[in-house]
Formats: sequence, C-alpha cells, structure tokens
Amino acid sequence: MSLVGRRQLILGSASLLALAACSGGNSAGGGNAPGPDDMVLGSPSARATLIEYASATCPHCAHFHETVWDQLKTNYIDTGKLRFIFREFPTPPEAVAVAGFQLARCGGATPEQYFARLGEIFRQQRDMFASGTMEGVRAKLLEIGASSGLSEQQ
Repeated sequence: MSLVGRRQLILGSASLLALAACSGGNSAGGGNAPGPDDMVLGSPSARATLIEYASATCPHCAHFHETVWDQLKTNYIDTGKLRFIFREFPTPPEAVAVAGFQLARCGGATPEQYFARLGEIFRQQRDMFASGTMEGVRAKLLEIGASSGLSEQQ
C-alpha cells in the first residue's frame, strides 16, 4: 500500500469514528428518539421505529407515499408494530418544499392531519409542477389547503 493510500485509509477511518461519535442520540432512545420538529405516528412502545427523511417536492418520496404508505400505515403503524418518525428534508425547489410542509402543519395540525395534507401534496405533486410557474404552484397549494378546511389566510 502506498503512503497516499495509507493516509487515505487512516483519514477515512478517523472520519468514520468521528461521525459515529457525533451521531447524537441519548442512552434511552438513541437515534430513534423523535426531535421537536418531527411528526410521529404509532406506539412509542412499538418494537421497531422507521425514520423517513422526505421532501414535499421529491418525486421519489411522492412515489413511496402513493404506492407504499397506505399499506405500511395499515399493517404496521396502526397495529402498533411500528413507530414512524417523519423528518422534513426540503429539496429543490426548497421554497416550495417548505411551503408544503408549512401547509401540512398549518393550524397546529395533529400528526393525522399533517400526514393527510402531506399525502394530498404528494398525490398532486405532478399537477402542482405542471404549470411551470410559482403562481401555479401557489394556486395548487391553496387548493390543497382549502380541501382540508384551511382558509387562504391560514
């Protein structure tokens, strides 16, 4: 192994150790403890915890929620087998992702309301971006909000 290769191996190993030491968490819940901004569904005593990092503007996230979410929720979360922690991870266009998350949280939404609104955002994501304008996106978000009982002022 060359000197450069050895150095890279040592630096890489040290970096991994540093990341492991900085992983956060506490002795009680480790990395599975929900943070103050997380939305959580399911029993705190569930044997497994699934943490999803997703964005309201991510097409892959939308596909997951369109094809897997209902079964996951029905078969695992609602039955107490799984605790689900959702962490907002805005992706481009970030302003739209943040607006979607704000809409989902609007009015002090319960986790159930939050996930219902977010699910609607995912279902209508293609239509939302089809206009190609921010005004079209805004109109679609307002429509989604109105369908869940929110006013434009909220």
